[in-house]
Amino acid sequence: MSKTNKMVNIVVQDMEAQKTAFVYSMEENLVKVSLTMRDMLDLPGADQTKPEVYVSVEHVKDPKYLELYQKYCEFMLSADFPKEDRKEGKRIEGELTQWEKDYVATMDQNTLFEMVLMSNYLANLEMLETTTCAVAGLLRGKSPEEIRQIMNIRNDFTPEEEAKIAKENQFIEEAQNRS
Repeated sequence: MSKTNKMVNIVVQDMEAQKTAFVYSMEENLVKVSLTMRDMLDLPGADQTKPEVYVSVEHVKDPKYLELYQKYCEFMLSADFPKEDRKEGKRIEGELTQWEKDYVATMDQNTLFEMVLMSNYLANLEMLETTTCAVAGLLRGKSPEEIRQIMNIRNDFTPEEEAKIAKENQFIEEAQNRS
């Protein structure tokens, strides 16, 4: 932790219980990687002597997710982060650095999904891209049934509807078999 950067309390609120679920402290420069939290800190009238941001427990369910978030923000602000490669139009879609591959490899599937949701809510677009690329990697090459199982999606098609859809999209499978 740097001595020049002040700490910000991230106050996670449980709106149903109308109480604070937990408080997590993070350096201001890391907090401001999130566009959502940066805007909260920069609001007119925000107390700069005791900086706090308030988020819903619905979006940040556990302190461990903020620890993982902090680790990613530290990487984003490090010299190892490929800033030039990430400029608009320069990054190859789905390309992750080795650090990012190792980072998402430490997460179980539920944690990865929670990090996608949290990075979306906090508007950390780099982290959102990294986590969604990891989810896409989980789904790549899977059958619809395997994807339903991974994503915990109930199949609400009848066998007749599935047969009709398969017949309507048969040309796709034929084209894939030709190539």
